Amino acid sequence: MSQPVTLAAFRKGTGEANSGPSVGPVVLHEIMYHPAQLPHGAGTPDDEFIELRNITNRSVPLYDPLHPVNTWRIDGGVNYEFPVGTRLTAGQYALVVEFDPVKEPEQAKRLAKRYDIPEGTTLFGPMRGNLSNRGDTVRLYKPDPPQGPDREDAGFVPYILVDRVKFRDSAPWPSQADGRGATLQRKTGTAFGNDPVNWKANAPTPGRDNRRSEGEDSDGDGIPDEWEEANGLNPIVAADAAEDSDKDGLSNLAEYFAGTDPQVAASVFHLSARRLANGKIELSFDANRDGQIVELQSTSALGQAGWEALMEWATENAGLQQVEIDVSDSDAQFFRLLLIE
Repeated sequence: MSQPVTLAAFRKGTGEANSGPSVGPVVLHEIMYHPAQLPHGAGTPDDEFIELRNITNRSVPLYDPLHPVNTWRIDGGVNYEFPVGTRLTAGQYALVVEFDPVKEPEQAKRLAKRYDIPEGTTLFGPMRGNLSNRGDTVRLYKPDPPQGPDREDAGFVPYILVDRVKFRDSAPWPSQADGRGATLQRKTGTAFGNDPVNWKANAPTPGRDNRRSEGEDSDGDGIPDEWEEANGLNPIVAADAAEDSDKDGLSNLAEYFAGTDPQVAASVFHLSARRLANGKIELSFDANRDGQIVELQSTSALGQAGWEALMEWATENAGLQQVEIDVSDSDAQFFRLLLIE
């Protein structure tokens, strides 16, 4: 409710479900808090890092455009203030490291070699302090405009929390990131960050997208994370599988199996028929993914006789699928597809 008249009206709202937490435009994306020991007792010199990612399609200034000296900052287990004039372009990754990458270029080269950091990845540093191996908190803040001259705290710059992660080295957080070579990696940039469900441990990927196992299903709702993200669903909220986002009568889970778009009501699983000259008809449908399996069924009268299975129709590749059916000895025949897989 944009303009509630009373406190009661504000509390009641519109009766709709509350929206989720605000996320972005920049998020904490990957955290190396306990690097694995290097061989031969070489230790782990300055190998911690925090990765940021701009999850939007626009450039984001890491400062207040009206007061450019007021810049974004990181605090918690470590502290860092971003330089004046810093921006992250659309989709850009950046790393905050323990050393000064400008004054210590050899350290930057060594870190890039160890973690296979792509050339051109922006490094910021040095951050002050170290992340605890037992768990810690990392917070990302942006500056609000300074308080006005009519206030007692005139000139004071409040800071707004943009993102926060409070992690541990034990369940429900993945322990493989605790000195075993893995990092904590955010599964979904657009989902709430301070939740262990949205983090996994995997081999480091600084400067690039976090690795995802094929078919990974973080919320166990039967829909792979990659498909949920590509189709506007939340891969860490199981309840959205049963929802009908486009109000076309099919749940989002059903749309996944059908290979249709859950956000577009006109995207449907459709069987077409075309009469041929030889007493046959051609049935066709568009398979939206490889390996789709359907059962073709028929009946002579709707609402009276049962449906009979004619054939199992397995598609090798996505695209138009066609089959001819002889209907020369039928007065009337109806067909439908049952989606099996």
